[in-house]
Amino acid sequence: MGALAQELGIHLSLFLAQAFNFLVVLALLSVVLWRPLMKIMHERDLTIRKGLTDAAHAAEVRKAAEGERTEILEQAAQVAREKADHLIHLAHEKESQLLATAQLQGERIRKELDEEEARRLRSTRRKVLEEGKDVVREVVLAYAKLNPKQIDDALLEQAIKELKKAL
Repeated sequence: MGALAQELGIHLSLFLAQAFNFLVVLALLSVVLWRPLMKIMHERDLTIRKGLTDAAHAAEVRKAAEGERTEILEQAAQVAREKADHLIHLAHEKESQLLATAQLQGERIRKELDEEEARRLRSTRRKVLEEGKDVVREVVLAYAKLNPKQIDDALLEQAIKELKKAL
């Protein structure tokens, strides 16, 4: 082996020195570069894992919040529907009350108008009757002046009855 190494130009002392140098550089790189690099990569791995865990947790929280939001919106819509139904019911009740009040007022006004019309009609009939009595009395008196013996109270009463029937 020594002859082969000689033939290839490998010197044992030089080979050992270079192997020692390689091991020293390897030890230095391991301590100075490799360990800090591995520590940084481990920390980064932990940070990434924590970020993924936090993201998964945030997704769960977001999903729960979305479910809550949907539930709250449904409850709000239900409350709004109930309030709208209640307001519509109140409006219908108020409408019914107003209609009933308007009908009562209309009936009262119609009754008052009918009573007023009947009162005016009675008043007009009384006036016409009295004026008719006066006219009949004047006619009878005028007739009496012509023929006073033929007038009696029965004739006067009969004329008044006929006048009442005519009205």
